Amino acid sequence: AKDANQKAGTTLALFQALSSAFLPLTGLLVDKIGRRSPLLIVSIALMTATIIGFNFLPVALPPQVLMTLMSLSYALMVAAMWTTVPYIVDKDQIGFAYGLMTAIQNFGLALFPMINGFILDAHTP
Repeated sequence: AKDANQKAGTTLALFQALSSAFLPLTGLLVDKIGRRSPLLIVSIALMTATIIGFNFLPVALPPQVLMTLMSLSYALMVAAMWTTVPYIVDKDQIGFAYGLMTAIQNFGLALFPMINGFILDAHTP
């Protein structure tokens, strides 16, 4: 059980570690291509495919491969989305826009683990 817990923890840690490694590279890609909307669509499609993979392909693909793909899609999404703000918000409100985006992100990071906990408590014997 301890070995399985260690492997699960390492696999989960891959997301943050690989996202951090991919972010500068995806940022360069966004700067080079400059087409943020199509890159957002690609990142969302890749994230969706990865989530479907976790649900339906756990035997065919190791979770580490799926976690790597999820990290890449997240990094691309972040690089494309955050750099879009100055193009769609008045320059006098960029700080507010970034603050609002960060607040929404932090709210999600706080809320969803609690929701998951309630679901697990309600459906786990």
